[in-house]
Amino acid sequence: MLAKQEELPSIGYTLIRSERRKTIGLQVKKGEVVVRAPFFVDEAFIDTFIKQKRQWLFDKIEQQRQASNQPKYQLKANHIFLFNGEEKLIDVCQAKRLGVQVEEDKLVVGLTARYFDQSQNGNHSNADSLMNRKVEKLISEFYREQAEQLLVERLNIWAEITGLYPSACVIKKYRARWGSCNSKGVVSLNYWLITCPTDVIDYVVVHELCHLTYLDHSPNFWRLVSHYLPDYMRPKHWLKVYERQLTF
Repeated sequence: MLAKQEELPSIGYTLIRSERRKTIGLQVKKGEVVVRAPFFVDEAFIDTFIKQKRQWLFDKIEQQRQASNQPKYQLKANHIFLFNGEEKLIDVCQAKRLGVQVEEDKLVVGLTARYFDQSQNGNHSNADSLMNRKVEKLISEFYREQAEQLLVERLNIWAEITGLYPSACVIKKYRARWGSCNSKGVVSLNYWLITCPTDVIDYVVVHELCHLTYLDHSPNFWRLVSHYLPDYMRPKHWLKVYERQLTF
């Protein structure tokens, strides 16, 4: 005999109407349910639809809740990360000074004794979290320093080759783009490009420099890119394949 299934509670949601929509769309973002629907669908139908999807929605909400409770900082000893297109093993060791050094196949992160003393004498979970946060901070600062040298160098080289000179260059961390170029001629580059091989960096640099001539992605723009980088599809594809592994 089947046990009676426990009744699931109702789910609150935010409703967004759109004239362009033809169907109902569901989204769970940060544990909140968003319903996108056309104007001709009444709320009674939407409520019924939500009830039918309750189990799926609860599962999504729970997945996101668990994910939010996971430690944000995962860069620690034995983690593999990319630097200039090469995989590097993160090696955390005790040192007199905080810092990062590149060896053949390693990023050696030096932490002072206090980080190791806390791990041995205090709450292991909190100490490990503190250590991981510091590792991330040090690597992030190291990558930015390296990027400020290499990206500017590659930008200057390609500006000379193309004859396309930006009015300024900004290097910073972006969440959703590798580079940009605005109408004032300012080229911005994501410093996490330092994780990429040089030919991929060159592709992004040339891509943005070409926007100084065409502020769009028209056929003329892509012809200009291919004029300077005939094989640009290869680094473009590499970036698409690996982009989720390139930042933290």
